[in-house]
Amino acid sequence: MFNNDQVSSAVWFFIGLFIIFVSLSYGLGSARAPHTGFMPFLIGLSMCSLAIVGIIDGTMEKRKGIGWKRLTEGVKWEKPLVTLSSLFVYVWVLKPLGFLLATALLVGFLLKTIQPQKWRVILFGAIFTSFFIYLIFQVWLQTQLPPGILFF
Repeated sequence: MFNNDQVSSAVWFFIGLFIIFVSLSYGLGSARAPHTGFMPFLIGLSMCSLAIVGIIDGTMEKRKGIGWKRLTEGVKWEKPLVTLSSLFVYVWVLKPLGFLLATALLVGFLLKTIQPQKWRVILFGAIFTSFFIYLIFQVWLQTQLPPGILFF
């Protein structure tokens, strides 16, 4: 029969094909003057290409004797759930606290809980990351970020 990688890759291949066919109806244009369907076409093409790689890899695993596995076998849910929960809290506190403070708290929390670090690393990483991202988006790209309680 088939293994997990072969089946999931085949599903993604057909989704990519669907995207390709729908994007053709919008028109591709050219590389210099792309139409609406150009980017979805490239995305569908990329999905199909990666899915073919997955099918080949799954077939090679099957030849080694690796068959169907339970999807939850060996999965550790704690860290992904903590990360996802912290991202929900980040979105919730971003506007009242502001970008700099909320981002520093998020990065600090993740550095402490996901892969525990020393407090020096946590403080430096949180502050440096939030200011660096602030410089990229606010100063360089001139995007509006929520000021929050720091007012800048």
